Amino acid sequence: MTFIGIDPGKDGGVAMLTTGVLWVHDTPTIKAGKGHRYNTAAMADLLRAEREDCFAVLEMARAMPGQSSKTTAIQFHGIGLWEGILVALQIPHVIITPQQWRKLLIGGSPGAGIADKTARTKALKASSFECAARLWPAQAREFCGPKGGVKDGRVEAALLAEYGRRTVGGGT
Repeated sequence: MTFIGIDPGKDGGVAMLTTGVLWVHDTPTIKAGKGHRYNTAAMADLLRAEREDCFAVLEMARAMPGQSSKTTAIQFHGIGLWEGILVALQIPHVIITPQQWRKLLIGGSPGAGIADKTARTKALKASSFECAARLWPAQAREFCGPKGGVKDGRVEAALLAEYGRRTVGGGT
């Protein structure tokens, strides 16, 4: 069985985990003006080949205090696009919160006691990367961009796929 993890942000990622082999990809986007937008055709193409004997885990974002309405709208737009693609391709899936997969894989929410929002986010991202690098040490470089920075969308997509493997697939 293939387990698909999806971090739905525009800077998110998609991961596919099957028989111990992990594949990660950035969320497909195309340039649009000064920014970029979702490339829905490429998003569907990523999943189309994996529609047999698979299960997807899609992360549900939530509006955060101080977050702009534009950012919140983009996040929920991404979730809706991914869910629509999963439904259209008839891929069984579940939508979970970050707290659900973190509790199982990391043991809670690192940085929960940190008052500064930026420092708390960095602690969360660092703990996610450490967990993924521990699970897939040979592929840790795939979690980084060309300049060496961590691509947290890839990391979290991989951890979402692992969450699916452990919960749906019965693995430990």
